[in-house]
Amino acid sequence: MRKSVKEVFATDQVKVVDIFSLVFEKKRILWISTLVIFSLGMVYHFFSTKEFESVSAKLSETKEGGNLGGLGQISGLAGLAGVSLPGGGNDLDVTFPPELYPRLVYSPEFLKDILDEELYFQNIGKRTTLRSYLISERPRNFVGRIKDKITETLRNAASTVTPTSIAGNPPSEQMEGTEKPRFLYLSPVEQGLIGFLSKKIKIEVDGKVINLSVKLSDPNAAAELNGLVFNKIIEFVTQYRTEKQRVNLSFVEKRTKEAEENFLKAQVRLASFRDSNQGLISQQARSKEEQLQAEFSLGFNLYNGMKQELENARLQLKDNTPIFTSFIEPSFPNRASNLSFVAMLFLSGFLGAFIGILIVATKLFLEYHC
Repeated sequence: MRKSVKEVFATDQVKVVDIFSLVFEKKRILWISTLVIFSLGMVYHFFSTKEFESVSAKLSETKEGGNLGGLGQISGLAGLAGVSLPGGGNDLDVTFPPELYPRLVYSPEFLKDILDEELYFQNIGKRTTLRSYLISERPRNFVGRIKDKITETLRNAASTVTPTSIAGNPPSEQMEGTEKPRFLYLSPVEQGLIGFLSKKIKIEVDGKVINLSVKLSDPNAAAELNGLVFNKIIEFVTQYRTEKQRVNLSFVEKRTKEAEENFLKAQVRLASFRDSNQGLISQQARSKEEQLQAEFSLGFNLYNGMKQELENARLQLKDNTPIFTSFIEPSFPNRASNLSFVAMLFLSGFLGAFIGILIVATKLFLEYHC
């Protein structure tokens, strides 16, 4: 005789056999749930776009820099000559720690720049920009096309603000003499592409090791994009970290040139005076010669110091340039990173059975409390 749910759970000791009996009575729900989820899993497996994953890793080595070496040693001498040198003991070191690399990679400006880079795509047999490939040439199945169409329609409907509607008149007309505001405008299509691309790039920082993985529907483009992203990171970090040193190097080069010109002028003045005043022993001539000699010595010392500082600045620039060592080169994916047919078979079957059990348990719970 079949026991009801309340009869099974009314006793102090619930038998496992009775619980299995209750579940077995609703086996139709289990079969339907398993069949539906299994079918959806198979549809997803056969109609989903294959993706290829390229992975790489680099070792980041940066030194804690400071100001330009020995500028402080000749700043007093330069001050006497009316030259102001940058740098000092309180200058802050400009660094870009690896912990900020993910913020950089996922920023809209970084990804927008990536979209305009050309890559070679095997599945279409030519080089083209990533933007063009993602919009019109990447392989998409029927389900993917429907999804893209729905997403594009919703995005266009939600995006009603354009650059011309942000402000009634151009900034130059509204506020004369003020700097125009800078902003990054992304079209609805660009927003969708950046959102798609951000999901295909994964960057993780483990101490000094930066791990990067890129997924695309083309194996060669995935490997190329992996290397391109790393090159963009290195370019930005190098520019950011050495900007101060490059500005200071340019400054020292100009001041060295000025010091050389002043030294040569002082040398010519002293030589001309000595040539035109040979044999004179007047106190006034001696005073003038001593003055010219002092200017010559000051110019020589300043020029010599600036030459040394110029070499220090060049060494400092090289020393502050970050070093990235290839730990793992971008791999060329030989097979798709999607789940295999066997894995999808077991996963969809297990998920369908699990959901069926949850539905049966919910129905039994409701029957017990009714």
